[in-house]
Amino acid sequence: MFEKQHVIASLLLPILLSLFCACSPRTIRDAKAIVVHADSLREVHLVAQNEYDDSLLLAQAYHVLDRWQWFYADDYAHACYHYGRLLRSKDDYVGAMKVFINATRSRTRDHHILGRVYSNMAELAHLEGSFPLAYDMFEISTNHFLQKGDSLLYYYGLNNMAGELAWQEKRAETCGLLDRIRTYDNYHLKRKTIETEAILYQALKKYDSVLVLMNTLYADGYSDVIGLMMKARAFSHVGQTDSAIYYAQQVVDTYPDNAYLIAAYYILSHDDPSLASDSILTITSARADAQKAWGYSHGDLSRAIQLLEQELERQPDFGWLYIAISFVLTSGVLGYLLYRRRKHHLLLTDLEEKEQMQERLTQTIDDLSIRREEQRVQMRCDVEKVCSLIHESDAILTLFQWHNYTQMCNIANQRLYGIVDHLIPFGLSEKEIRLCILIVLNADTKQMVELIPYSHSGLGKFKYTTAKKLGTQTSNMRDFLLDLLS
Repeated sequence: MFEKQHVIASLLLPILLSLFCACSPRTIRDAKAIVVHADSLREVHLVAQNEYDDSLLLAQAYHVLDRWQWFYADDYAHACYHYGRLLRSKDDYVGAMKVFINATRSRTRDHHILGRVYSNMAELAHLEGSFPLAYDMFEISTNHFLQKGDSLLYYYGLNNMAGELAWQEKRAETCGLLDRIRTYDNYHLKRKTIETEAILYQALKKYDSVLVLMNTLYADGYSDVIGLMMKARAFSHVGQTDSAIYYAQQVVDTYPDNAYLIAAYYILSHDDPSLASDSILTITSARADAQKAWGYSHGDLSRAIQLLEQELERQPDFGWLYIAISFVLTSGVLGYLLYRRRKHHLLLTDLEEKEQMQERLTQTIDDLSIRREEQRVQMRCDVEKVCSLIHESDAILTLFQWHNYTQMCNIANQRLYGIVDHLIPFGLSEKEIRLCILIVLNADTKQMVELIPYSHSGLGKFKYTTAKKLGTQTSNMRDFLLDLLS
């Protein structure tokens, strides 16, 4: 027995030493210190812009702890939370969502940090307009706060859930939750419930009630952007245009958020009959810029929400198994070398174990290959479903916003598995990207000539030069592009 233990120890020691060489204790200690500092800023309730904002150090801490998450699960989850919030503040919604998802996959049992992570996921879903999904995420967040025993955050979570119901115009469910929340005695929470109720009445188009609640909530005259925007909309709908213009202008002057600016500019351009034509033109142009900027952000948001939906549908992965297999294989190789030096009769046993592990590894690789092929087949089916909707050039013009290249790219990415993002590294021009999209959609020559546009005589040569850039042949372009998407 002692001899076996000695052998196992001799196997594990080189592995542990190699891991510590890759990431020194000091590096881990520094990473944990950065996370603790970020936590401390959060704990004193500093505003978002004063939270830990050193992108480089926080990213380094996140990546260090990512390699050691099995040993420092709680620290890793906290790093995910802070790094995700940092990415979100920089409008990197996809990156933020990936990091938040990693936090939920971690081995942490810290319900407080998981509650905050799911709350951030919910806020991204709300921003994208996926209110039912946002409700589900807020519900998970709230349950984590309940398990933590944090009553205040639990009731704030219930209010967030009520807000998502309000946006869906579910009056009975919203009011039921609000009545439950009001049993908890907290001044700031009660103000939030008034705001939530105002959101409900706004969704129900009961603007007089909105104004009553807003006047109650902001009796001192102060309002945040939500309050200002609700006042502007409510006054606009009840015909008090002077007040609507006043509050819309405050939004424009104070809060550079594109989602609110779009609505505020609309009120300013439609509710003020005294505006000169040049002023209307200036406001309309500013609104168009805000819409364009919001379009870019919303495209990234949509991809982030797709990641979240995929994660919710994901079957439990066996990443840990692959790590374990790799660990066992490494141990086997090292053990073989040690066995050979120590005792010759252990060689046969070691070889048998290696063969068994190799068989299991081969089976695992085969299973992964099958799964990959299933995913590829599913992707092709999805693409062909989109193609079945496209029969005429007008359908492509409508469904893909063909004349607006930016919008077309966003829609193509959403419907065709990120096709534009896959094509960009090849250095293709706008026309070449449009050609590739039409080829994937199985458009005929007539549609290609109409939509690119291009002459009949030159289309063949254009396909040839595009295929050459992609590193394939004209006859094989569609299969190549479909394989690229998978």
